[in-house]
Amino acid sequence: MLSRKNLTGHSARIDVWYVLTIIWPYANPLALILLNLDLKPDACLASTWGTRDQRSGKTEDLMPQTMLSVSTQGQGLYEFTDQADAFVRNHHVGQGLLTVFVRHTSCSLLIQENADPDVQRDLKTFFGRLVPPSIHPDMSWVVHTTEGPDDMPAHIKAALTAVSIGIPVNGGRLMLGTWQGIYLFEHRDQPHRREIVLHLST
Repeated sequence: MLSRKNLTGHSARIDVWYVLTIIWPYANPLALILLNLDLKPDACLASTWGTRDQRSGKTEDLMPQTMLSVSTQGQGLYEFTDQADAFVRNHHVGQGLLTVFVRHTSCSLLIQENADPDVQRDLKTFFGRLVPPSIHPDMSWVVHTTEGPDDMPAHIKAALTAVSIGIPVNGGRLMLGTWQGIYLFEHRDQPHRREIVLHLST
């Protein structure tokens, strides 16, 4: 116990040390919590950025992301199902969600039949008739024509479709139907290199 007579000199310093190191941690709830936590720097990083592999010492990314580059040669559908599937397989995810996002305003994304090419041709024809080039008489109302007669129609087609889609993942595989494929839908006439982001949530 502390006493008045030993609160000076060397004895006082010993008593202060005793209070700070022995008594205070157990009297202060926060200190008691800290004493019972394993606050290793690596553990803090792992809780923020991912899970830590105890054998390899590496931190696994819980939400991996990559970017694909797809070259187009004019209007039409360009399939990239295999690349998306390979990305999911490489990360060995049991269940999750793959988000696909295209970083442009004149193309879009579709999930469509991948068996008969006529489906792709008919879709291209339909959208071409629905939104013809701005030089078409039915499009005389278009103001934005500085980037060519196909540009504003491309923006409209992109607005009518989607620039982001989500695909469930189960057993490390995309849960696509038998005839479903993932397509970039190019709406411009000239060749382009399109960037597509793949983001896997688990």
